[in-house]
Amino acid sequence: MNRKESKSELEKLVRYFEQNIHQLKAPTFNEAQARQQLIDPFFEALGWDVRNKLMVPPYRLEVIPEGRVRSSLGKVLKDQAGLFDKSTALKEEQAEYASMLEYIAEDEFKADQKVATKKPDYRFRLQGSTKFFVEAKKPAAELINNVDAIFQVKRYGFSARVPVSILTDFEEFRVFDCTRKPFYDKPKVGVLKEFDLTYQAYLDEFERLYDAFSREAVVAGSIEALQKKYLEKRTGEFALDRSFLEDLSQWRVELAQDIAKHPKNRRILNTYTFNEFLTASFSCAFARIATLKWRELWSN
Repeated sequence: MNRKESKSELEKLVRYFEQNIHQLKAPTFNEAQARQQLIDPFFEALGWDVRNKLMVPPYRLEVIPEGRVRSSLGKVLKDQAGLFDKSTALKEEQAEYASMLEYIAEDEFKADQKVATKKPDYRFRLQGSTKFFVEAKKPAAELINNVDAIFQVKRYGFSARVPVSILTDFEEFRVFDCTRKPFYDKPKVGVLKEFDLTYQAYLDEFERLYDAFSREAVVAGSIEALQKKYLEKRTGEFALDRSFLEDLSQWRVELAQDIAKHPKNRRILNTYTFNEFLTASFSCAFARIATLKWRELWSN
């Protein structure tokens, strides 16, 4: 689908929404219907094979609906047993599919005192690399002040080291910077205003949308260009690394304070041995964390 055809398809979708807006925004019009009738066609208009019309094998899907949180390799292989011939064992195709499923790092982010474990509605990927996530809502939902949904979509991107993620109900289209650690009580942080749109603006802003999120543009490196233009820090690293170092420093202080609480420890530890103990403790911890981070990056 070329650019002209893409705009034509999007225009039809906008007109459909306008003509049926009262029914589409009714509380009875649910999220599954919104995905099927509005959001899937929206990304198909941008050139993505959302419904796998090309009939590619599951492990080669570029748009993965209802992704999964991180799980063990054994669990993944058990889940995918029906997708491959038993003789395949753990060959290239099966290994690739396993890594495809294990993409969101386990984390301790919490929303409203509950661990945020919901799965992203869509994962868009090319050649094994996740480019962005999409969280879908029904049009009756109000997205601007939907703190839970905003936190979720930013958490997906931050955990998987994906620079941007999208929250949409078709009526609204919101893009978030996911390179910074998300905070539940700061929903306005990270909104990319250039892409904070409503359906009335889709045609006027079509070039901007197409040049950032169409399949053609993403293949050409639009997400990387977007990261460099708006999001990339001077060091070129994700804020995740900076956040991790800050946490590491705080953990070191807390550990030192806890050790110093016990009189017996104060009698046997001097400044030198105390620092040696902290260094050894954090070396072991850091090695373990580094291993986990490497597995996470490899799975992306």
